Order: sequence, then C-alpha cells, then structure tokens
Amino acid sequence: MKLALGLFTLLQTPPASLFDKTLALVYEPVLSFMYNNPGHRLSLYQSSNMMKHIQRERPEYRSLVSTLCKRGEIDPLTGSWSQSILSLLPPKDRVSQIERLTSSIRHEYGVLPTTAFFYGQVWQPLYISLLKNAGIDNVVISTYREGSDTSFSEPFLMSELGRKEKIYPMDDTVSLLVEAYGKGEIKYQELKEKVLASLRQGSHDRAVFLNIDQLVLGREREGVGEKPGNLVIDILSSFPTTLVSDIPAQTPGYLPQGWYGRDGVKYSFSTFNELLVRNENYRYLYNRYITLAEGTQSRTNRLLKKDVSTALFNVATGPLFIHDVQLSPMRYRTRRSFWESIIGAESFFMEYTEAPAYREWDWEDIQRPDIVMSNKSYLSVISPKGASSPEFDYLPELINIFDSRLPLDRNIPDAPLNKSFSDIIEIEGKEWSTQDEMFLYEPLDKKRSEIEFQLDNISLPFMLSKRYKMRASTFILDVLLTNNSQKKLEGNYSLVVYLSMDDASLSGPEQRMDMVTKGVVKAKTVKYSSKMEEDLQMIFSSTSTFTLTEEILKTREVTALGEEEFALGRKIVFTFPLEAEVDESVTYRLVMRIQGQKKE
Repeated sequence: MKLALGLFTLLQTPPASLFDKTLALVYEPVLSFMYNNPGHRLSLYQSSNMMKHIQRERPEYRSLVSTLCKRGEIDPLTGSWSQSILSLLPPKDRVSQIERLTSSIRHEYGVLPTTAFFYGQVWQPLYISLLKNAGIDNVVISTYREGSDTSFSEPFLMSELGRKEKIYPMDDTVSLLVEAYGKGEIKYQELKEKVLASLRQGSHDRAVFLNIDQLVLGREREGVGEKPGNLVIDILSSFPTTLVSDIPAQTPGYLPQGWYGRDGVKYSFSTFNELLVRNENYRYLYNRYITLAEGTQSRTNRLLKKDVSTALFNVATGPLFIHDVQLSPMRYRTRRSFWESIIGAESFFMEYTEAPAYREWDWEDIQRPDIVMSNKSYLSVISPKGASSPEFDYLPELINIFDSRLPLDRNIPDAPLNKSFSDIIEIEGKEWSTQDEMFLYEPLDKKRSEIEFQLDNISLPFMLSKRYKMRASTFILDVLLTNNSQKKLEGNYSLVVYLSMDDASLSGPEQRMDMVTKGVVKAKTVKYSSKMEEDLQMIFSSTSTFTLTEEILKTREVTALGEEEFALGRKIVFTFPLEAEVDESVTYRLVMRIQGQKKE
C-alpha cells in the first residue's frame, strides 16, 4: 500500500492572527520535523492569501517550505487562485486562475507543481483538457457526495476526448474523523487512535488529506493537549509516505459531472447550476459578474478589456458562493472584496464608454429587464419586480450600499432577493407588500436618469406610482399613492432599505430620539455614519416627518475561528402616515445623499 499524505488550508480572508495560529500549531512542528528527519514525503495545498501572509509576515516559513520542496520532500499543489468554482468562470479565465497560482508557487518555492487540488469543486469532464493546457497531470479531489451511489477510493486514470488525467480521490474516512474533531465531537486522543487504526487497515493505495483549518478549530475547542501538527508527525513516523504523483493510477475510471466535497452536502445538489436556478440571490450575483466579464467581448477597446479583466480576476467567487464552514459568505470583508471588483469593473466601462456595461439587463429571469441608472457617483439597478433596487453602488469608494443578500435563513434554496425601496402599505390592520409585485415602467428621458413605475391592480384598494431620479449628488424617490377604493384610507406607508454597512450608526443633530430602547426615530432627516474602512455618511431626508425603525441583522455560524457572530447589516424602515379620501392622492419623497469624509 502506498500512502500519499497531504495537508490543506482553505481560509482566504480571516484575520492575520488565525494564519499565525495555523503556522504555530501545524506548520512549525511538521516542517521542523521534516527538516530534521529527511526522507518523509508530504503534499501541501495553501490558499493564495496564506502564501501572501507567509511571504509578508513570516518569511522563515517560506524559506523552510522552499528548502523541503527542493529536497523533493514537499509537493506544493496548485488550484484556483481565488478558490473559484471553475464552472462559474468564463472559459478564458479558468486556465488563467490555475496558471496564476502555479506561477506564484514556482516563484515562492522554486518548483513547478503538476498536481491540482480541488475541494468542494463542481467537476466537469471537460476540465481534463483545461488542466492539460495548464500543465497539470494529476488531480486530488474530494469526491464525497451525500446520498451518491458512486464511490471512489482508489486512484484511476480518466480519459476525455483523447486527453488523460490521473485522479486521486481523498480518503473520506479520515476526512470525516478530522471534521468530527473540528466540530468538537471527538477529542484529540480519539482522533489520533482512529486515524492511525484506519491507515493500518487499508490495503490499497490512497491519498489522505487533512484539513488544517478543522484541526486548528478542534484544538481551540478542546483548549488543551498536543498541537494538532503532532498528528501529522505521528503518521509520518508510523508509515512510509510518498507524493501523490508517485502513486500509480493506471486503472481506467471516470468521474462524472457533479459537485464534490463537504460543500455540496447541505443541498445534495448534483451541480452548482441547480442552486443558481433555484436561488435568486446567488443567480443575481453570478449574472452581475457574467454581465461584466462577457460585456467586454464585443468591445474593440483593448484597454477596456484589459482593465475589466484585471478587476474581475480576483473576484472571490469561491468564498462567496461555497457553503462551507471554512468559507463563510457571511464575512463582511469577503463580501466587500467581491463588490470592489464588480464596481471597479463597471467604473472602467463608464470611464471608457461613458455608460455602464448594460442599461437594461434581465438579471432576475423575470422576462422584463432591470433598468440601470448611473452618474459619476452612483450606479443603481432598479427592478420592475417590486419597483425596488437590488443594487446601489457608491462608485468613489467602491461600496455596494444596499445589500440584496438574504439576511437570515440563507440556506433556503429558493430564497428571493431582498430589494431596497420595496413598499409596505398597512390599512386598517391589513398589510400589502410590493416586494414581488410586477410594475409597469417608462423611462422618462434618454439618459435613463429618471424612471417611473406604476402598479395598477384592480384587486388593491390603491394605485401606486414611483418615480426615481438620479442627480449629481442625490438619489430621489417620489411616491404617489392614490385611493382606489370607495372609502377613506387610513394607515401607514413604509419604504424598506437593507443597508450593507453593518458598522453604521445614526449620527448628527438632525434626528430626535423618541423611544431609544425600541430603536424608533421621528425625524425629517437622519444620518448614518460608517467608520470601518472609510468615513462615510449616508443622509436620508424627506419633506415630511417619518418614523424610522431599524433591525440589526446578525447570525451565528461555526467557522475555523470558532463560533462567530456575523453582522449582516441592518434593515431600515421609513414609515409615513397614510390618510387619503376617495380618489385623493398623497405624495411622499425620500432623498438620499452619500458623501465621503476621507481626508487626503
């Protein structure tokens, strides 16, 4: 039996302290042991950000890994630079993602990797040709799929249209033990005993890969005991190990298309495409990316193509979409990095063409195109479904102000978008929401800077007209609500906004706090200030008094940092009094202005 032992870490955007903890608990004991005891073999996969952290902050580890690589004792594995799900990327970007990480490994460690590591990847047979074009001969992949009848355990040789790759499935028995340790279900001593026992029982060649992030999390949960790197040393001391590429893979086999790994367990979907079809949130984000990536193809401006491609290359599509406890899409900085790239790419379109990538685009598959409004400061997408905004970008700071992600219950496969400026009309205890109502619309000028939406449904006791205007420094919404019933209407009219700046707080002298304990504000103007990464102010004002209520949206999730609380932003509701006689109309105006306070 040949045993290929490997380690992998997936975290892309954690605090630097976690990288240092990983180095201290796993890298330091393992690398020191291998350096002082030549002859052991180990495969190693690192995220691109882990490599950057080592290069910037801990160059002694870079030197140690480089020495072991040149001695032929560590085989560094390549993969996708941003851990992207390759099938989500345009074909031209798939090879580039792999080649960038490959080039970085050669630059850092002086060796050229020929093995790719896939975890939670949507595998497609056509990747065989893609990997060959990128100089890859071997693939290590987590083939675990809950409820699947197909089981992969031994290495095999896969052919596709005349091209061949050696496929090395990860040993799932050991992977599940490490996962249980990370969850706190077993202690370190039990983990060690069961892993060593599993390896002694094997009679076939296997690739055993240990998730460093889960080992560190388990150590944090247990609080005491040995460094988890000692488990790796125990395996190296007890078994002769080899590199993945040295294990023969001659038996023909075939890995069908599917979503493989722990990531797919929550849904049991066969492909990522199914999730995109069923979940409006992720479909919108993906279409937003594809719109820009493919929008450059018909352009003749080479500078535009280059700048847009550069901006999009680092889009964290993997951490954004993968539902793994190590790659939480809830983390604010991951979400922020995605929008920085998207808005940056859009800014290049506006710089070179004086227009956004698309003025109308069917981003929600609702058979009616969304409308794009833009100027030098703002870009807003207004959907006829709800006559509301799933995206509002502040271009100078590359921030997506209104976040359309699902604040809670994000695991619901068919979750709808939460759009800002959707309406809630409450009359005599009965409530209507326009979130899913389809509005008719008419652009009122050629520049699309003024659009009117109308909802005229005979089953409703009112008619609703909404007019959006984008001016140099302001974004304006005028609402006209007409009594369409045979009696006087009395109640409330509300506008809902989902603010992405989760650290924002009410500030300034304009608002008057009436019921602080309940978070209720009565005012004509309110200011929100953010100080996380830039000092921004968002100002909402109206010609009439409104009541503002807000809800801080949070959730808890277990990640490699332990149990974390994620601030998802906040839900803000502007409520105006409603009183209209038969055939009478009432008007509401909400004006928004954003200003940066960053000092040069």
